[in-house]
Amino acid sequence: MTDIAIPDQQPTPGVDLELWARQATGAAIYAERVCSTTMAPAAYRGKPAEATAAILAGAELGFSPMASLRAFDNIQGTPAPKALTLRAVVQAAGHEVVTVEQTPTRAVVKGRRRGDTDWQTSTWDIARAKLMPQFKTNANYLTNPAAMLVARATAEVCRWVASDAIMGMPYAAEEIADQPAFAVEAPAVRRLTGRSSMVANTFTHCPGGNFSVTVAASGARLFVAGPA
Repeated sequence: MTDIAIPDQQPTPGVDLELWARQATGAAIYAERVCSTTMAPAAYRGKPAEATAAILAGAELGFSPMASLRAFDNIQGTPAPKALTLRAVVQAAGHEVVTVEQTPTRAVVKGRRRGDTDWQTSTWDIARAKLMPQFKTNANYLTNPAAMLVARATAEVCRWVASDAIMGMPYAAEEIADQPAFAVEAPAVRRLTGRSSMVANTFTHCPGGNFSVTVAASGARLFVAGPA
């Protein structure tokens, strides 16, 4: 598995809403431009709203915009972290995650929290995977079963040893893909508007320093529109 490098600093508590609004606006502008190119991951091409949500999710963990698009999959419009992303975040926090066994029929991953001496072990085999609702329709179990099994075990271990480090991202993209498609309702939209000279300095095309961010939430989905 290829490591994803993330900064050493830990997120600070609390939310600066003005800063968040500026980041959301910048993320929307970035996504609009990048998602029209072949440089964007295939899952986000032509989908700037979903890309914006992924960029904002990654920003909370210290990822750059492009790294966020690589670290999060787009599952039915929901940015979901890959198991590798969860592993990178947990290891950056000083916890240990080790793959003990990885075959097309079985995966064993163990982990332990920083400072602990006891290991916690997750085992996923094909028999267990077959209990998942989408096993028969998830082509990854046919094309790359070893990677799927180790992803399931990795995500499970990360939840066990470092739920605080993954900050409300309990399920990996590989796990969500194993669940039946969920219904998506029309999102309720709220417009947040404000005035800031800092925003005017950052986004000179925003007339008079006004900025406007449109957020629509439905389940785990987040949509952000650019400046008004």
